[in-house]
Amino acid sequence: MQRGDSLEIPTVNRPGDSVQRFWQFVAAREGAGLGLPIEILIMQSLQGTMTRAALDMAAGFFRSRAASRVEAFARVREHVIMSTPLLRRGMPPDWRKYTYSTPRAINVDVGRNSQALIAEWQQGFRTMSALCGELGTTPDELFRTRAADWKLARDIEAETGVPPGTCMPLSVAEQPQTEPEPTE
Repeated sequence: MQRGDSLEIPTVNRPGDSVQRFWQFVAAREGAGLGLPIEILIMQSLQGTMTRAALDMAAGFFRSRAASRVEAFARVREHVIMSTPLLRRGMPPDWRKYTYSTPRAINVDVGRNSQALIAEWQQGFRTMSALCGELGTTPDELFRTRAADWKLARDIEAETGVPPGTCMPLSVAEQPQTEPEPTE
């Protein structure tokens, strides 16, 4: 440098390690108080079982938060309908009834979770309502949609003359059965 030159020293505007750790601690405390895992708030290296556990905890958090707001939304809906004469006119007698589906869980390994849920249902540890709730639907909606899919597939197969099971695989009940061989 020469005499008369000015020197500007760049200032560090980034927080130090201790400040960052303090705010992570604060975020962890806030998340713990709400039931939200810190791994979701501060995304760092998540791998394997830790990721699965954090996402399952987060799914529980969102499910409980959504369920706590159902009644409030139902009251708002009822207030709007009751305060609007045009909406009240011609309402069916059961207009206060509604169905609520929980939000679908966020997961890493959807296939693994799906197989586990199906096994729990088959063994009788879960109901169809519980399974459908995790998918964000209802059993009524699931069965009606599935039946409509099967009917559409069979109608198209009959209309086009293709063998049954071409559009959608045959169910076990529809598959042709071979005659049992006689035993000697």
